[in-house]
Amino acid sequence: MLSIIFVYYHTRFFLQKCIESIIENETDFKFEIIVSDNGSASDDKDFFLKLFPSIVWIDMMGNYGFARGNNAAMKVANGDCYLLLNTDTLLENNAISICYTRLNHDKSLVAAGLNLKFDDGAPQISGSYFVAGGLNYLLPLPVTGFVIKRLSKLIGKKAPHVINRAESVNVDWISGAFLMVKKSAVLSAGFMDEDFFLYAEETEWCYRLGRVGNLVLFGDLSVIHYEGFSSKLEHNDQERGYYELHTKRGFQLMVSNILRIRKQYGLIWYLFILIFYSLEVVWSFIISCIFLLTGSSEKLKRWYGFSLNIIQLVRLMPKMISGTPYFYKMI
Repeated sequence: MLSIIFVYYHTRFFLQKCIESIIENETDFKFEIIVSDNGSASDDKDFFLKLFPSIVWIDMMGNYGFARGNNAAMKVANGDCYLLLNTDTLLENNAISICYTRLNHDKSLVAAGLNLKFDDGAPQISGSYFVAGGLNYLLPLPVTGFVIKRLSKLIGKKAPHVINRAESVNVDWISGAFLMVKKSAVLSAGFMDEDFFLYAEETEWCYRLGRVGNLVLFGDLSVIHYEGFSSKLEHNDQERGYYELHTKRGFQLMVSNILRIRKQYGLIWYLFILIFYSLEVVWSFIISCIFLLTGSSEKLKRWYGFSLNIIQLVRLMPKMISGTPYFYKMI
């Protein structure tokens, strides 16, 4: 049996539609649905239990993030596999049961994912390969990222992420929007790291899972993913993807990414990456002055917000260097 797990936070419409899409498409397949409620409206529990009486509802008693919500659900789950599934997804055909069957039939595999796409059909990053030291986390930085992308293009270096693959391919990391994992692998690798609040937690987890067995993306299967709907709604972010580093949500993203580097690659790589983040403050000051002279107030505002986020990131350095447990909830 498969345990389908949702971490729920103010996405009633999406969760309802997602569960309905599962029930509609997975008619001959045994599964349970577990919802970890990270602080919903007071009537949400009754609403969903009335619609779907068989689901298991866990009250987290607050917004404790993706890792803690999933861990709480996995600890009470009855399945031999867990599917971490975002509420802002819609299932197509019987992708879940096919993925489950393939994963269980291959003893070398510990986790599986599939192609993610926007509702307009545009592909999303579904998985990726690890880059030494997490250097790919420098790509979203306005100046450093621009230089790296240009240099990579000149030398013919390909991006590490996997988008819209037609065939099955082994990867190092699978997106947490649809991540199916064997229970036996979790018992070996451990649960998700609860220092993380949001973002990068599944990347660090996949690193530990990958030491147990292989991770695969099934390229012939897909799911619609609205990508970060609840966090964007909460913080009024309008951009598609995860590049808005001047916002509160962007600050959480930077903190989680840096935390993952500290945990996976160690202190030296953490400090190396942090230096480049810090240098961006200098570049942003220079560029902000240019925008000020040209009267571009909106761009100036974005650069100012980005600089403040970098400064706050540096202030967390003592905690991250110490490596002691700490809940990095920044939004």
